[in-house]
Amino acid sequence: MDKPETKEALKKLLEILVEHPELALGLPRDIYWPGGFRKEKRQTYPYEIYQTNNRNFVFRNYAYAKTRMKAADYKLVYSGQMERWDEPEDIYIAHNQSNRPNAQKMRSVSISDIIVIHNRSETQAFYVDEYGYRQVDYLLPELENLKQSEPEPYER
Repeated sequence: MDKPETKEALKKLLEILVEHPELALGLPRDIYWPGGFRKEKRQTYPYEIYQTNNRNFVFRNYAYAKTRMKAADYKLVYSGQMERWDEPEDIYIAHNQSNRPNAQKMRSVSISDIIVIHNRSETQAFYVDEYGYRQVDYLLPELENLKQSEPEPYER
């Protein structure tokens, strides 16, 4: 280790690892990690949360609500940005904490709420069910019309 060429080689290796730490972990170079291994900007997608106060199906599971619900019963209560790897469950968790976004203007995300995710060229709508989420893309055209009463965006 006292040889100058060994010290120089280690110095170069250390410089490379400092500049590209993902190499030390054996990770693919095209993956962005929240800690910031990559220098490019994070990729985020917009999402919306719609809630209803219709007593016929609010806080009810999808099996009960599917024949009773209409997009017109919902109101857009939140618009935000999600990381590209987030799923409906991540949004649910973020909006069920004491420090959740827009907590003064909306209740926590619950059964009967709809989460709309816009990623790349695809838009998907999910009904928050007792266990998991039901895809309700058939409501998307009507939900898009409700955006006229869009709330002020709130970044998380």
